[in-house]
Amino acid sequence: MAVTLLLPFAFLWITRIFPKNRFPEYFLAVAIMGGEIAYISLKIIHGLFDLRYHLPLQLCDLAAASVVLAIFSHRKIFFELAFFWGLTGTLQAILTPDLQHDFPHPDFLVFFMMHSGIVAGVLFLAISGKKCIRPGSAIRVFLLSQIYIGGMIPLNFLLEANYGYLTHKPFRGTLMEYLGPWPWYILSFELAAILLFLGLEYLYFRLRGIPLRPMD
Repeated sequence: MAVTLLLPFAFLWITRIFPKNRFPEYFLAVAIMGGEIAYISLKIIHGLFDLRYHLPLQLCDLAAASVVLAIFSHRKIFFELAFFWGLTGTLQAILTPDLQHDFPHPDFLVFFMMHSGIVAGVLFLAISGKKCIRPGSAIRVFLLSQIYIGGMIPLNFLLEANYGYLTHKPFRGTLMEYLGPWPWYILSFELAAILLFLGLEYLYFRLRGIPLRPMD
């Protein structure tokens, strides 16, 4: 967790000394996608891969892809997705990881390699000013999140899976324990998400001294 918070500032220091050096972005992209690929590869190698559990369809998987796309693309929507998903869902996953194994199990290592990479990547891109969000992005990302939820509900039914934790809560204790029983915790989660998204957007523009008004 300490590395997750310190890494963006270390990379910021590097970019201040070497402004044209893109090593931080490439490092983060490799770490994030490396963790994702390593996790799936380990399950396949050990004969444990299961469509119900190991498809890259959790919201954090989409946040991982969004960070990498934000690094290599000029489309602002990718960073907006990474910003809100990463600083809410992924950060919560780091604080209360849904893991069956502790350090130094490979699952533990690749989990934090990817999840910490997401949060560190979002913070670095935001603090350095390399990427930015637009006014109204909180609502935009929240609406796009509904498309994800709408897609995962039938898929979970078909596979008997739990992508997006829409079927049941994580087995390990998380903040979702305080959101009520199924299916009511989904509505509580939605309310918490939009409040967090709006709070993050407000904080972002306050810190940057930018008024909350539509951009041309």
